[in-house]
Amino acid sequence: MCYQKAIELNPEMAKIYNNLGNVFYVLGDLDQAKSAYEKTVALQPENAFSRHMLNSLTGVTSETAPAHYIEALFDKAASDFENRLVEDLKYNSPQELQSALLKLLENPPQFKNTLDLGCGTGLSGEKFRAMTRRLAGVDISSKMIELAQQKNLYDDLKVGEIMDYLTQSTTNYDLLLAADVLAYFGNLAPLFASIKKRCLKNAYFLFTVEETEQEDYLLRKTGRFSHSKHYVQTLAGTHEFSIKVCDLTTIRMENEQPIIGLNFILQSPA
Repeated sequence: MCYQKAIELNPEMAKIYNNLGNVFYVLGDLDQAKSAYEKTVALQPENAFSRHMLNSLTGVTSETAPAHYIEALFDKAASDFENRLVEDLKYNSPQELQSALLKLLENPPQFKNTLDLGCGTGLSGEKFRAMTRRLAGVDISSKMIELAQQKNLYDDLKVGEIMDYLTQSTTNYDLLLAADVLAYFGNLAPLFASIKKRCLKNAYFLFTVEETEQEDYLLRKTGRFSHSKHYVQTLAGTHEFSIKVCDLTTIRMENEQPIIGLNFILQSPA
């Protein structure tokens, strides 16, 4: 393997170990991946990607995925993102959330101001554009934003980290979307608090989570977080959201196995 040869020539280069860890991870050799990530972190403690993957492989549940990890992950995946997500992984969350909202409200709604958090290439934008006067999107990956721009769905698109965007924004929304986004947040309390501040009265917050029954939230070996139903219910109550929909679903396929999750629709107080 070329990375192993490179290590022989330069055994102190952290990037090589990180890349080697990624190769072993894709091959399913998690023990070797763990060893490579451990070496990376030993040489370069600030390496966010290796640190996060090492946490996921050793059962250490951090509070959130590092921003640099998410940015690198989605910048790299952007070119064939939609094809892989929809065709290979059978992802259908935007359609499911749209259908659940239409069923809940019966008549086709018309929202004033919608925010698509972690908008990616615009899969959610495609489903919700027709029911909102104004649609804004934010994503940490500039390459994802470039692809979303090509669809001409959004009135405003920003490259940035979601929590920073919510904190700095002065706009309030009556519809907020986060499809396949909370999988990169462990502790959801800061996110819920920030979203509540950006909600108009009776606003709807639609999102998905991968489900765990073990604890509040868990960092899985995939590098993604899962959350318990009870945890989301508790946070909703704390931040005065009423739960309008909580549907069991298959979020996506992973190694030909279904990843079970939940579709939520919450409403802010009047």
